Amino acid sequence: NRWTSQVFKPKDAASTGGNSAGATDPKTGLIYIPKAAGGDAMAQINLKTKSSINIPMPKELKASKFFSVVWNTPLKGFLLIGGSTGWIGQLDRLNMYLYQPDKKKGHWQDISNKIQGTVIPAPRISACLASANDGNQLVYFGGYTRDKVSIHRDIHILDIKTMTWRKGTNISNKERRSEAACAVSGDQFVIWGGQQQGIPFNNTIVYNIKTNKWVKSFKAAVKKMIIPQ
Repeated sequence: NRWTSQVFKPKDAASTGGNSAGATDPKTGLIYIPKAAGGDAMAQINLKTKSSINIPMPKELKASKFFSVVWNTPLKGFLLIGGSTGWIGQLDRLNMYLYQPDKKKGHWQDISNKIQGTVIPAPRISACLASANDGNQLVYFGGYTRDKVSIHRDIHILDIKTMTWRKGTNISNKERRSEAACAVSGDQFVIWGGQQQGIPFNNTIVYNIKTNKWVKSFKAAVKKMIIPQ
């Protein structure tokens, strides 16, 4: 394994002044990075041809920053969740947008008002988002509410089929964080890094999605070996 440098610069590449979260279509290999083109458009990058195109974004997202993005196979697109909703960092609702690529043109859809559940995550920025259970669930953890100067310690799981949120078990106050990296392995949601009030974390925490409990350590899946008789 090694890092390689790309020799092309995406069309109208721009610094967003916030995070540059992106998602990769596993079927085509195309990379989508919202707000990476001109500051208010999305870059669609093709590493095979070393080319990119700019895709318009909804006007409601042109000023958004610090959102979370993840590809979802059942929906055949990626979900953009959270982020600020205005140039002054307003957080009046939890943004939820679905982008589905198309051969002719892509399609953006605001699904914020279609989400159900008794406990919908509060608006936030810089939260951790990962796909689980073959894309049938999304796990959303932590993040930061800028106007209240607070780091969230809650975790929520979204059922893709019903578009319903359910709340998990809060992490302890000392372990709550924003801007963390995360991934899912089996029933385990693994979070590492992040920060709390400017103090970085260097530890890893693990949540069991099936039991809805925080656990002390990660357990690697063991594959059974079949020995021919």
